[in-house]
Amino acid sequence: MSSQGNRGTAVATPSRDVVRLDSADAADARRFGGKGAGLARLVAGGFAVPPGLCISTNAFRRHAAAALGVDGALFSAVLDRSGRPDPARLERAAARVRGTAPDPTLLAEVAAGLDALGLSGRPVAVRSSANFEDRADWSSAGLQETVLACVGVPAVGAAMLRCWASAWRTSTLTYLLRAGARLDDVALALVVQAMVTAEVSGVLFTINPVTGNPGELVVNALSGNCEPLVGGRCTPESLILDRATLRVLRRDGSGEPGCVPLDDNRARDLGRVALSAERALGGPLDIEWAFDAEHADRIAFLQARPITARARPPATAGRPQKRRAAPGRTFSLLPRRRTSPAQWVWTNANVGEALPGVATPLTWSVALRFSRRGFERAFATLGCAVPGDAVLVDRFHGRIYLNATEFLRIASQVPLLSPRRLETLAGVPGLGELEAESNLLDSAAFLVRLPLTAVRLAGANLGLDTALDDYERRMASERARIAARPLGALDGSTLLDELDRRERWLDETGERMLTCASNSLSSYVALGGLLRLWMPEQAERLVGGLMAGFADLESAQPGLTLWHISELVRVDGPARALLLERPAAELRVSDFDPAGPTRRALESFLRAYGFRAVREAELSTPRWSEDPSFLLAALRSYLASEVGAPIARMERQKEARRRAAEEIEAAVSPMQFTLVRHALRLAQKYTRLRERMRSRVTEVLGWYRSLALEAGRRLGNPDDAFFLDLDQIRSFLRGSLPDAEELAAENRARFAADVARPDPPTVFVGSPPPVVPPAANGSDLHGVGVSSGRADGRARVLRSPAEASELRQGEVLVVPHADVGWSPLFLVASAVVTGMGGMLSHAAVVAREFGVPAVFGVPGVMSLVRTGDRLVIDGGAGSVAVDRAPR
Repeated sequence: MSSQGNRGTAVATPSRDVVRLDSADAADARRFGGKGAGLARLVAGGFAVPPGLCISTNAFRRHAAAALGVDGALFSAVLDRSGRPDPARLERAAARVRGTAPDPTLLAEVAAGLDALGLSGRPVAVRSSANFEDRADWSSAGLQETVLACVGVPAVGAAMLRCWASAWRTSTLTYLLRAGARLDDVALALVVQAMVTAEVSGVLFTINPVTGNPGELVVNALSGNCEPLVGGRCTPESLILDRATLRVLRRDGSGEPGCVPLDDNRARDLGRVALSAERALGGPLDIEWAFDAEHADRIAFLQARPITARARPPATAGRPQKRRAAPGRTFSLLPRRRTSPAQWVWTNANVGEALPGVATPLTWSVALRFSRRGFERAFATLGCAVPGDAVLVDRFHGRIYLNATEFLRIASQVPLLSPRRLETLAGVPGLGELEAESNLLDSAAFLVRLPLTAVRLAGANLGLDTALDDYERRMASERARIAARPLGALDGSTLLDELDRRERWLDETGERMLTCASNSLSSYVALGGLLRLWMPEQAERLVGGLMAGFADLESAQPGLTLWHISELVRVDGPARALLLERPAAELRVSDFDPAGPTRRALESFLRAYGFRAVREAELSTPRWSEDPSFLLAALRSYLASEVGAPIARMERQKEARRRAAEEIEAAVSPMQFTLVRHALRLAQKYTRLRERMRSRVTEVLGWYRSLALEAGRRLGNPDDAFFLDLDQIRSFLRGSLPDAEELAAENRARFAADVARPDPPTVFVGSPPPVVPPAANGSDLHGVGVSSGRADGRARVLRSPAEASELRQGEVLVVPHADVGWSPLFLVASAVVTGMGGMLSHAAVVAREFGVPAVFGVPGVMSLVRTGDRLVIDGGAGSVAVDRAPR
């Protein structure tokens, strides 16, 4: 980006926009931001702080005003009519700020200041220091840019532009709007500071930010520079110190390579200095520190900010705080006050199943639009009103999270839908411990709308079968049209029309899927409600028995079909030898004999299911038709395990359903049994339709992927388009995004940094907490029992589809999330355990169909269980007993 330094028109600057960190002026947070002011106070307190300069907020305002051609109001123009940041406008504004050269007079002051400090020609860090960060009430830490190892004034100038432009990020403005900030008061100062050659570095919290315990200090440490830790790109060693004695109470040495322990003596020295800084600055601190390799045993402070998000939850495996002794529902006639964003409970336990891990910008932009519309339609189906200011989903460290507080705020309009019930259905650990305050006026409004809601539901469902038949005919026609129209031959305008067409298809397909999903949920809740009313002790077990043995469930078909192919391979000698001798990652379908049955069966499979994959909601994920290595690895696993016929398993599930129905019929009256049978038929029907439409949504996402690959080819790299959002791709196809390649490169770097971060907890309050060493765990883990039955076997922990061939018959499959793409392996496993997922997840439906005991949504299972541990699974009770293998 240094090439941008000579573009645009420079603007004049008065003096005193550049001051030294050791000057009294630098402590003015309004002029030099929270970070600069905090460092200046540390210097004044006699603490070791690397020398550096502060560049004022006034310099930012003048530069931005000149770049944007505005007078004063820097951010108002980037908001849409609803007052939300508009991504396209943000990108245009950021591009202008980056593309306007910094004032030469300002750069001359910076050069003179660095020379006076002896930093000319030495690497320095350029960090944003906003006037809204590191405050006592909210911090916004990490929202702006930091550029390391800048050598020379041109590199510093380019870094200044990058930092200034980061003020126009969607995440930054969204955070500020939620916090109640006036955007046009926002400004960025900068800190230009000497880089420290660190022997050991890290972050220290002078209270435990996860448990809120003021008697503990939390230290994260690693060798070398701490920027990978601050950016979340390294798992550190973590220590907890006793505040009174500075003794190490607990340490977690499971950091990644390069993350070395901090010995006890140095930990005590660090704690002693940190507590002195806390006293000097007047409150609990989050401190970035380093043991300076060039000055033996000198502890340098790189940053110090107030701890704003003092954790509300107890230290219980990421569960939200119990707000009452008896959690659940309270009632009030008073207008409900909206919870502060700092108290919002975020979870990815359910949404993370659909889109696990870090989402690319394109996927996120599609998912955000889809999820907002989806939640509004789903709640409307239930008769709930969604407030216009509701914030239901967001990203943290690139991962999608659901706002459980806002979700319950809306769902509590339904009188009988308790947080505890939602926890079971959605697989959100701790959700049932939240208090959902039901405003009686909202519930009354819900009941007033109920007749109209019922009429609307009945009308929609009356014609649903006909509408879906019509949809399937049009879908087949569109599928054929797309196959016959190569995208490479289209110009930008026509390709843009194709994108719009795909968006309309996703809207329609998603709406139909959500209709089926809402009906499935409603009928499932009704079925369970009837049984809990008449057979409360047996209700949960009976619901599980009734909701199995479908026989024609679309999401189960890939696994069943692949099993049939494995039976062909067993008698196809050349194919069997090829599959067992060559690694799956090196195999392609074209390697098999074109005249053999295996080749024909695989090609037929890919025509039917080639649009699917593990993590298929992520648009950058190659589909099975592009990369069949998971399928071939699964076949190797089938061949290595004498898999029993899944048809027999499914017949046993049908028999269990029949027995459950007989038990109910014997226990209730004929009229009651008629109601149960009707609710069961509806639940089964809509579950089948939901799974079918989920498959169609995945297919349409594959259409998006093919278009994105074509746009990427025009950018110069097929993957580049995944690192632009939808609006940016539209601008590129119109020819109005000249710096598309640069934006894609920046977004790709940000994505890579997020991928390297440790996963935030499944549930947290306000913002993700730091890494804290876990307390000693017992041998029992708990989640949501989604498929009944008991199993005992060795754990096989898989993190990547490429490892599929390692699974052996009888082992317990342990995977991060309940992704239906893993489901072909359910036929080999004796049981399935996941870190995310709930009772109604797509993978749970498949597990019940296959008759595999399964426990989903087990907090921390991927770190607490290792391959080789012996597990005892109870899919009915939702328990996982762990007998750990010797380490």
